[in-house]
Amino acid sequence: MKVVEDLGKDALTYYERIDRNKNYHLLKVNIKTGRTHQIRVHLESIGVPVLGDNKYSDRDSNKLKNGKIAKMCLHSYNLEIEHPTTNKIMTFIAPLSDRMLDTMDYLNLNLK
Repeated sequence: MKVVEDLGKDALTYYERIDRNKNYHLLKVNIKTGRTHQIRVHLESIGVPVLGDNKYSDRDSNKLKNGKIAKMCLHSYNLEIEHPTTNKIMTFIAPLSDRMLDTMDYLNLNLK
């Protein structure tokens, strides 16, 4: 997907839906570029803003039925970068936080 502006730089984002319910989607997102707020901008542009994102979504949409306000539900699980001097690929893995898992559980969204 791509949001085009006359002066904008190219940005490429791939996404896959892992799970969904009536109001929410759980997505796996892979970016090929690293633009500021790229994932948030691209998802908002197709009408699926990141839950808890107060910059690129309607604040009211971040209110859950239990009365809580969702925190940003965006997590970088796997990051791979090329080391600048050795050119070796470096991989970093970060498991989901308890807060993110609790939110997914509350919304009945599951990793498959």
